Amino acid sequence: EDGIRDIGVTGVQTCALPISSTVNNSTYTSHTPPLNSTDWWASFYLDGKYAVVRARSNVCAYSNDGVTWTQGSMPSRPGNGNFAGRFAANGKMVIGEGFYALAQNTGLVSSNYGQTWSEFTFPAGSGTWGNIIYGDKWVAVDNHEYGNGQRGATSTDGITWSSMTSPNSNNPTSIEGLYYAQGQYIMFHGNTNTFYTSSNGTSWTSRTFPQTISSGYNWTKSHYSTTLNKHVMVMFNNGTYYKSTDGINWTSGSVPGIWGSTFWFGLMA
Repeated sequence: EDGIRDIGVTGVQTCALPISSTVNNSTYTSHTPPLNSTDWWASFYLDGKYAVVRARSNVCAYSNDGVTWTQGSMPSRPGNGNFAGRFAANGKMVIGEGFYALAQNTGLVSSNYGQTWSEFTFPAGSGTWGNIIYGDKWVAVDNHEYGNGQRGATSTDGITWSSMTSPNSNNPTSIEGLYYAQGQYIMFHGNTNTFYTSSNGTSWTSRTFPQTISSGYNWTKSHYSTTLNKHVMVMFNNGTYYKSTDGINWTSGSVPGIWGSTFWFGLMA
């Protein structure tokens, strides 16, 4: 599906999967990474096209098939900078920059499937722009609290952005998730039972999960499955999940067996 399909590009020069591995009835074939390079941070899939971007550099590549790659063009990046969030939709690939204390107010956008990238500025100020999504518009939220509070921005084209007051602006915890489903944007904290919903990406309603989040645990991933017609959020390190049919009313559950203590980094349906 556009915007959420990743390709298996690793940070080393050989892929982890052996040639012609079969996992759960799917066959994976390893290839030489793009440009024989390392430290690929972001991958994109949009309209049948692929693109990858290397961390802390201006090296990028694009492909029509995910196998044969051509180097793209990107403005030079600061050596200590890093990329935070990314999303692809509506003909654009968008990256937010910043890394924890190394806050930045810039991002990158490509309108030609990763062939060329241009820089834009978040007018809301410097932050770690780790949450980016497209619903009926682009919405970006600073996901860390290093002295800047929580900043937000919206855009109709992914190029020109306007400041948006994040509902989390006075909360010292980070925003760990932002997604769009069923006509609404949903944003949630890393380690509180507060979450927010919005029909327009600008005005937000504060809501609470039905259970308090214990100290030391964090919500880490969220996803909406159109097949199952369900929203799901999973906790990073204790096996708890929430499910919902409307993104507002949630019920909790636990991942069975040994998987309950696993560190959950990904979620897909």
